[in-house]
Amino acid sequence: MIIEIYDLESLTNLFTYTGYDSKKNEYYQFCICKWRNDSEQLYEHLTKRKIIQVGFNNENYDYPLEHHFLNHFDEYKFLPGEVVAQKLYQKSQEIIDMEFSAIADKNKYISQIDLFKIWHFDNKARRTSLKDLEICMRMHNVEEMPIHHTTWCKPGDEICVLDYNKNDVYATYLFLKTTLGKTEYPLYKGKDKIKLRQDLANKFNVNVMNMGDVPMGAELMLNLYAREANRNPYELKRSGGTPRPEGINLKDCIPYWCNIKSKEFTNFLNEIKNTKIQGIKGEFSFSVNFHDYILDFGLGGTHACCKSGVYESNKDWMILDLDVSSLYPSVAKSLKLYPEHLGPEFMRMYEQFIEKRIAEKHKPKSERDNVLIEGYKLVLNGEIKSLYLKIFIKDFILNMNKTPFLKAISKMKRTKTVKSGMMIPC
Repeated sequence: MIIEIYDLESLTNLFTYTGYDSKKNEYYQFCICKWRNDSEQLYEHLTKRKIIQVGFNNENYDYPLEHHFLNHFDEYKFLPGEVVAQKLYQKSQEIIDMEFSAIADKNKYISQIDLFKIWHFDNKARRTSLKDLEICMRMHNVEEMPIHHTTWCKPGDEICVLDYNKNDVYATYLFLKTTLGKTEYPLYKGKDKIKLRQDLANKFNVNVMNMGDVPMGAELMLNLYAREANRNPYELKRSGGTPRPEGINLKDCIPYWCNIKSKEFTNFLNEIKNTKIQGIKGEFSFSVNFHDYILDFGLGGTHACCKSGVYESNKDWMILDLDVSSLYPSVAKSLKLYPEHLGPEFMRMYEQFIEKRIAEKHKPKSERDNVLIEGYKLVLNGEIKSLYLKIFIKDFILNMNKTPFLKAISKMKRTKTVKSGMMIPC
């Protein structure tokens, strides 16, 4: 199987394609315009070999345009290059304006790997352009498109567009290496995101290749739950439940054992008791100053920040890295929380995932099934806010998010006299 990194450009009367085979270190470039028509050569290049294409946002733009070209080649092969380029440009603009432009996997002629989606850059809060990545990767040459797409091109313009094409393909190749874990960045070194997705697909029989971690967890949970409950996953996606237009009283999300004594957190608890929400992002926020330590609470949980600076351990001070395994899933398990419209079988399956993951982590490293551990981690932590974020189960989500913090601040009154330590949130 040949892996080809690629990029397309479509201007008013000029279309270009650049592909790169990293194993052969060979570039393939094609141009369709009035003075050069590589339509047949491009079609042969895309259809005569078994390839997998790698791109950046290719699921939503490059491949739909390429798919259109392949679908209409029997018509386009008889047309002048200028006319083909104009038709491709018209389709390109339609794709850009479409809310959903991706081609279903079952209808694709060529398999796609989209680094933009794998890294979840299609999320509004994480959106990152290829130019941003080029700067982060310290590329010597960071280029913007040299000719605006509305320009009526003339002979010679294709040269600078193909050069720009090539630079973008090279940037995508460098980012592919990071995605494969072939980098010196400590966070990503040795972590192959593509192999993880291939392994998860093989183990759970769910295609999650072009998904970020959170959507991937949602997709795994959707399919695993559907199998367990003998329900159709596509119908389950559209299922509603019992809407709650009257909103949710946050006092109903306070566990019975919550026992807060400190003045600062008593005020916070009273604020919760008197608040009703509709599930709109940002509608609730509250800050607590506890021993000069600011804690900011919102619907999704709590955030805190100590004074900025460099913190180092020495002979008098040590830094402890503390983490709670499966915190939110364990909260749901202990309180028997589950989305109302999914029923108690959801919780039974959820508990099994927690137990299986913890049991696998307790095995010797040489015997662990790391794919199972990582897969269940994504399922347990990623699916709630992605798959079930609807008002009729907001109380489930709120209970999961609020409970651990209420438990923590119930105990924080005991730290009032402790002056020999501080928390460094990570």
